[in-house]
Amino acid sequence: MINQTLTMHPMFFDPLNKRAEMGEFGKPETIHYVEDISGVRLWENGDVTFTLYAPEAGRVEVAGISGSFPNERIALEKDGEVPHGDVRMEKYLSGENSHMKVCFVYTPPGYDGDSLRRYPVLYIQHGVGENETGWIWNGKLNLILDNLIAQGKCREMLVVMCSGYAFEPDSDPVFYPGDFDRELMEDCIPYIESHFRVYAHRSYRAMAGLSLGSAQAALTVERHPDRFAYLGVFSGVALGPVEKISEEKRQKPELVFLSCGKGESGLLLKQQEICDKMKAAGISCRCESYEGFHEWHVWRKSLRDFVQLLFKDSCEAKKETDGGLTEPARSREVSYSQDQALRQMREESLLFFDPVYKQVIFATDEEGRPAGRYRDIPRGVEMIGPGQGVFRFFAPGAKTVEVDVFGMERFSLEKETDPAMEGWWMGTLSGISPGFHYHDYYVNGVRAVNPLTPTGYGAFRTIGFFEVPEEGFEEYLPADVPH
Repeated sequence: MINQTLTMHPMFFDPLNKRAEMGEFGKPETIHYVEDISGVRLWENGDVTFTLYAPEAGRVEVAGISGSFPNERIALEKDGEVPHGDVRMEKYLSGENSHMKVCFVYTPPGYDGDSLRRYPVLYIQHGVGENETGWIWNGKLNLILDNLIAQGKCREMLVVMCSGYAFEPDSDPVFYPGDFDRELMEDCIPYIESHFRVYAHRSYRAMAGLSLGSAQAALTVERHPDRFAYLGVFSGVALGPVEKISEEKRQKPELVFLSCGKGESGLLLKQQEICDKMKAAGISCRCESYEGFHEWHVWRKSLRDFVQLLFKDSCEAKKETDGGLTEPARSREVSYSQDQALRQMREESLLFFDPVYKQVIFATDEEGRPAGRYRDIPRGVEMIGPGQGVFRFFAPGAKTVEVDVFGMERFSLEKETDPAMEGWWMGTLSGISPGFHYHDYYVNGVRAVNPLTPTGYGAFRTIGFFEVPEEGFEEYLPADVPH
């Protein structure tokens, strides 16, 4: 108990250190009292605790006037919840297929408060079957970075998360889903370096990824040693580019980080072998393993340990020793396809800004390396004329499949008879009014979500929707304007 005589003053003999929080105005029963920490607390052992509420302050210091409490400033430490960075959705145009792409960009706490400061940047990729949302919703990347930065365990940095699918029309890609490397280098990085305050220099660029994304990251770093100084390979499924890095005589990375789950025993042995080669070639390399298999809690820990190793030297010191920074990457000219943009807008969902109607057929080549192919699959909803749409649902073994478009009568889909479409159900509905429509699917009478339709949250549940073009109302459509 603090002695009252040490805290009393003319405004309050017996300080309550409470404050009232008001509920609904005019209802006294909604008023309650909460603790309000005293600005100065004196403890029996002679310690003094100073407290000041200043959530937006960058620095808080306390000093005495003179005498027993000297006037040398003492910095107070921030208490409570750690500062949080932002996650921004940024759109850029892909030169590989003229698609409008979205990348998620994590900016650290305080990014908007200093208009002159520049930051290093990490580009990080998802795995096969995932997209640019994976490192946020599954990986919790933004929270991991927030906590490490608050603890002083890693540098403040930007992190860019892209969708790695760069499929070209009528192509038949093997393993790599199009030339994402070129899209990254000629479209995404130029966009980032012209819209964000990042250093345009290899020593302040890192790239990493998990599974398929690790192969994309390794391929890019191997092809562009003058653009990246750090590589993170989490559960690497195609390690050929990583091995090349240790064999080539070109500019070496400052660090290569290899990781996987302890359950991925064959991969762990291969990564350790490569790590030994790296070290023999004079390249700093770390090989880590974590409890688990090919799964997210392994990759979260991989991220946690990898980012703590990045950008150790100060950017200013590097500028003085390496002769200055390179010019920002220049983007290529890309034609804007209004038809493609309209299709993306009508089919984008909470899960996928740029829908990809593909399935992967997992396969390996004669040497056991990943060589999967991507097979086209139908869209769940496709408008084929004014007010007319085709609905498709994959339900092998079902007895009945029905569609309920809100405001219209439920109708049945028919089982496809073409052997190439085994398991698919299809039906055509006419008379659909222009605009936005929710719709449900029922398989054997039980409501189900169609993963091949745009999906959102409505009617208090996860639900599909589709758009019918609406003449005379174009303000909501994408256009070739700044975003």
